Amino acid sequence: MTQYQHPALPISERVLINVADDQGRKVGTASLQDGSWHTDRGCLFRFVAPVNSPAPYFDVQIGDESPVTISRDEASKHGFSIAYGYS
Repeated sequence: MTQYQHPALPISERVLINVADDQGRKVGTASLQDGSWHTDRGCLFRFVAPVNSPAPYFDVQIGDESPVTISRDEASKHGFSIAYGYS
């Protein structure tokens, strides 16, 4: 069985977060805050990106990683998390 290993991701504090609306317009930015280690989840980085847009969906991009699409409803009710795993 072939196993593909992802290279180490450049995720660390101060990495830029870009938020775009469902039309691709940049509507928010932030930076990752200091990370904290959790034995059950690994390193956790938080960020807050104020967004002033009525769009129903947003693309959140951390650094050079592929954007993740989230809904306004989900983010405003529960927040969200983006996880990167290593194997």
